[in-house]
Amino acid sequence: MSTIKGKGKYWMVAVCLIVFTVVFIRLAQSGYAQSTHKTYLELVKEDKLYYNEHPSFEDELRDAPESAKKQLDSWERAVAKLKGRLPVEDWKLISSGDIDLHFTNFLPSQEVATFNSVFYGDERKAALEIGDLFPGALISPNQDQVILLWEKGDGSTAYIQIDSKTDSDGNRTWDLNGKANIIEKDVK
Repeated sequence: MSTIKGKGKYWMVAVCLIVFTVVFIRLAQSGYAQSTHKTYLELVKEDKLYYNEHPSFEDELRDAPESAKKQLDSWERAVAKLKGRLPVEDWKLISSGDIDLHFTNFLPSQEVATFNSVFYGDERKAALEIGDLFPGALISPNQDQVILLWEKGDGSTAYIQIDSKTDSDGNRTWDLNGKANIIEKDVK
């Protein structure tokens, strides 16, 4: 009789685990279905196969505030230096790591390809050095220009201008506007 009672407890625990697992899977599936994730077919229809989702700088501000504050302060110092050279007062400042979340996710694939080839191109690679702080990006109010900017390890500021142009068919492409520029460290 005690053997039957022991097996009954085993089966009761097993059934509870199965029910819990089924309920958990159903809840997870319904949560995903209600999320903002797009299906492959939706992305194809929208010409957005490059579409990215990842934690944003706002998440970093919440999860690692000291590190994020250091980056934000750096970008704000770089923007202050840039204001003496370029009219960037109304431009949107973001982490360059969020360029997709704030900008390219909303562009057609062909345009994104030309933008990314410049944004992540040779000029950026040549100008970034060990000791430089992570770049920020400024996006113009009408979203036809982007400036990649960062503080260098020696206290100077580097920036790269990226401009768009629209052809007669209405297709927009992106090009580098000159070379990387350096604003020397303020001497006091």
